Amino acid sequence: MGTMPSHQPPSVEGEDITLLVLLSMMFKKDDDEEIEHYGKLPEKSLEQSIQVLSRLGAITSKHTLTDSGKFMAALCLHPRHSRIVLEGVAEGYGQEAVALVSLLEMRYVYNEVVTTDSKRMGRPTRKSVIHPSGDLMSLLRVQEEWENVPHKYKNQWCVSNNINQSALLASKEFSHEVFAALLSLGISVPGPKATLSKVSGLLNKALLLSYDDQLASFTGHRRTGYCIAVQGTQIRYGNLHPSSVFNNSSNSLPKWVIFLFLTEQYLTDVVEVNFNDIYTFSTNRLQPHLAFLKSLDDDRMNRVVVPCPGDEVMTRVVGVNRAGLAELEGKVTSQHSCLCVIEPDVRHQRLYVYAPN
Repeated sequence: MGTMPSHQPPSVEGEDITLLVLLSMMFKKDDDEEIEHYGKLPEKSLEQSIQVLSRLGAITSKHTLTDSGKFMAALCLHPRHSRIVLEGVAEGYGQEAVALVSLLEMRYVYNEVVTTDSKRMGRPTRKSVIHPSGDLMSLLRVQEEWENVPHKYKNQWCVSNNINQSALLASKEFSHEVFAALLSLGISVPGPKATLSKVSGLLNKALLLSYDDQLASFTGHRRTGYCIAVQGTQIRYGNLHPSSVFNNSSNSLPKWVIFLFLTEQYLTDVVEVNFNDIYTFSTNRLQPHLAFLKSLDDDRMNRVVVPCPGDEVMTRVVGVNRAGLAELEGKVTSQHSCLCVIEPDVRHQRLYVYAPN
């Protein structure tokens, strides 16, 4: 008969403790002191947090704070978000960087709806608030349009666009607090905000600098989705979350994206990035991974058309409940160590085979 575990796992287990680790480092008395906070932190979470802080340039190899790390600790945001603000202030788009970070801190800007397949998702209902570069820029566009709506119509606008107005109001208050924190550090952020069209590329750069360990490369077919490029050593795959603005578009999916969260098999809060920018802005930190990233970019699946004349041939190839196609895909994958997707076109009696060159 089984027994209950001797104790409940600590609530911090599996949580993102990067900010906690950063603050603990700030209050260390000497370099040899162990990083602790109400007892020993989980080793795996601690190791991941130190890796993130190192990539962000917040700590040295001896785990002491850099000037950037002291700024992040004083700002008391998640270090990734502080890095975005730091980049924005340095490059002259601090207003926009603070607005984006404030929205990210709120998280639930879209109201959730239950779809026919019982999946919970939130998305804007009007295409006018969707930005082509992804979910995060769409958040800023939502805020930009909401601010331009006359006060008496704001609530109606939010309802018609499936927007949580409370989150927008809270993000606005939060941004005021961030500006006050910056001012206390002697940093004044000039306004007003620029239009999103002028700063979206700069914000993408800031996101890349903060999340370059959360890159994903499109495999070439929606069924196989994205290969998670840098996070960990084991190759993993995931699909864009159904609520992503890219799933609302008839255009092809972007080749490279940054994602903020990985929930089950879904990438959420996604923004498109240019492959050349990956090399330009993150070369030092991504140096060990550049060959792997290049191989992902080169080995993206392409479509080949294979004729299958005659109904009998198509029936044999496809099989019952697509069992024949599944067997073919498995053989190609095992023999050539690559992804393979086969789609039948019964009407035109041909197969579309997706595989690397």
